[in-house]
Amino acid sequence: MAAAPKPVAPVAPQPPPAAPAATPLPPAPEKVSVSLEGSTAVVKWNPVPGKNLAGYLVYRAFPGDDIGAPLMGNPIADTAWKDRTAQEGKTYVYWVVAQSLEGTQGPASSRQTVEVPKSGGVVPFF
Repeated sequence: MAAAPKPVAPVAPQPPPAAPAATPLPPAPEKVSVSLEGSTAVVKWNPVPGKNLAGYLVYRAFPGDDIGAPLMGNPIADTAWKDRTAQEGKTYVYWVVAQSLEGTQGPASSRQTVEVPKSGGVVPFF
């Protein structure tokens, strides 16, 4: 006679595998400053910590605009950017965003405003 099958203990359902930990966003760049070299606006900032950093994007807008546009197509590794497209007689607002390797942007830095003066040509000296 065949042996009776052994009873199988019920198996508790297993939870789904844990999702991979989300990579933290890079923090906002700090100590952002804007200065002028002639009519070129020079934006500088301190580097952000972290290994998941693709680089930085510098944004520019006009005062009162909530939305700006990045001045470059891809993130840059440097912590300074020269805006050679700034026009004399215009006022601009700049801010910097760090971007992760996954392409996600962190929070924006503080906004800095600069007025690019009109060149008055040669001032006579009397």
